[in-house]
Amino acid sequence: MEVYGEKPKLFTKEWWDNYFYYYKVHTIVAIVACFVIGYIVYTDLNATKYDLSIDYIAEMGITTEQCELIEQLAAENIDDVTGNEICDAYVMMLNMGESNDIQYAQAMQVKFMTEQAYSEAFVFIMSKQYADMMCESGMFEEASVWSGADEEGECVSLVGCKAFEGSGIPVDDLYLAVRKLREEETDDEEQIAKYENGKKFAKYLIDER
Repeated sequence: MEVYGEKPKLFTKEWWDNYFYYYKVHTIVAIVACFVIGYIVYTDLNATKYDLSIDYIAEMGITTEQCELIEQLAAENIDDVTGNEICDAYVMMLNMGESNDIQYAQAMQVKFMTEQAYSEAFVFIMSKQYADMMCESGMFEEASVWSGADEEGECVSLVGCKAFEGSGIPVDDLYLAVRKLREEETDDEEQIAKYENGKKFAKYLIDER
């Protein structure tokens, strides 16, 4: 049998030269993929596990300090459901007001539509315009389920909410709602517990009026 060249010994310079000649691109792709997977795993393991997520959706944004106040109020009125012995809440703010940045405005609209379909939040604090729009989707509980009162509809006005008024959060056009559990969440104990946290915090805000 005719031989066209000897196979170099493993891990010699000749072997490495030959390997990279044929598999350089494959090796680089594999290394990058390993780094990406490792980063995703690392961030997932070290990410804060929130006991309650809250969406704030209005034409007028709120400051970082006001977001932190809402998170603090929530943390003081919910239970630890993630098992880390700390009550953590997170507020995601969607500033839907007019913007000179077209890309930003479009991003907010996309984010708003995403939140309607896939939001992890159970408490929604919204202006009337977005409360009306989201109510049409049927995603919210009847207010009477969580308010402890004979509230009609799904959204409750936050006018008079002392916890917000004292921090400068405008409440004249602000409404509160609690998201229903989705069908795929009804057997998930952690999601059920977060839903209960949502009802607790929402009731707290109502009682503060």
